[in-house]
Amino acid sequence: MKKRVLVTGGAGFLGSHLCTRLLEQECQVLCVDNFFTGTQPLLDDRAFEVMRHDITLARDRRRDRSATSMT
Repeated sequence: MKKRVLVTGGAGFLGSHLCTRLLEQECQVLCVDNFFTGTQPLLDDRAFEVMRHDITLARDRRRDRSATSMT
């Protein structure tokens, strides 16, 4: 059974190399990135999936809610 791995920032320099290495080790890789500092990886592998998403937005929303609940 293949391991399933989530790589955040997978389009950046380090993340793209990590994705390649994980695919070489026969892992299924989900790359999540906002592409602010990287480009979409061009890996042609059935075990590789790219999702464009900014995970910082959820954190900002939580902070906004906590600030309004304190007033």
